[in-house]
Amino acid sequence: MQEWVEKVLIPYLNARRAELGLPPEQKAPDILIDFVPGGCTGIGQPLDVGLNRPFKHAVKLAYHSWLIDTLLKQREKEQKMDLDTGLPVLRDASVGWIWEGYKAVQDTELILKSWSMCAIRGGRNLSYACMTSFETNQTLVNLKHDKPELWNDLQTKSTQDYCPGDDEAVPEDLERHEDEDMGNDDSEIPTHEVIEHVITKRVPKGRQQKQAGGSIGLVSSGDAEDVDAEMPPEETSDEEAAPKGRGMRTRRPNTKYAGEFWRHTNNKDQDIP
Repeated sequence: MQEWVEKVLIPYLNARRAELGLPPEQKAPDILIDFVPGGCTGIGQPLDVGLNRPFKHAVKLAYHSWLIDTLLKQREKEQKMDLDTGLPVLRDASVGWIWEGYKAVQDTELILKSWSMCAIRGGRNLSYACMTSFETNQTLVNLKHDKPELWNDLQTKSTQDYCPGDDEAVPEDLERHEDEDMGNDDSEIPTHEVIEHVITKRVPKGRQQKQAGGSIGLVSSGDAEDVDAEMPPEETSDEEAAPKGRGMRTRRPNTKYAGEFWRHTNNKDQDIP
């Protein structure tokens, strides 16, 4: 966000001031600067609380589908299976991935749930129903008498009083990677199951809930997706156990991946043609 402000927003505002003949100190009337204390984005930010997870999941599935389609087309044409990871290719392809993520979160129930999940102690949350309720209104009306110190801070202090120094590290500005890897590949899980889990907190059949860092995600509960699962001992008959010639062995089917292998999609599973 800071990089976007410095490289996009501020240059744009400076150019507009110069174009309109306004002084450099002229403020933008539609921009209100407010400081959110550290550790609050996971509480009061609907995107972090509810929408980012299914959005990123849908983008991942779209990327996987693009990867598979690209390699299969090369195979059909008997070309060398080599993925071009150059910037022009990934730049153009990423538009489609992001579009799939955008479409995935166009879910009214998910959006409303994300606001209501922004909750604090006392039963308050950021949903429209709660923010416009009689109880919330009464709390604000009585704030001056019930919490005079907080009321005084709100009336006398400005955003700048709470802002950290220019050289002070803010936790939210530090890149975190522990949420990106849940320990298992979750790309076989359709996006609609992720959305259902966000809304209802119910774990779909055949899945299990796993936590890593500050995130809770879904992974397959099948043995085929368990990186720590051990293969069951193979049963052998007397005939199979008999010594065979050099280079000869009994062929057995792979029992770990039971069933068919499906392409990862956002909706229903579709087999690879």
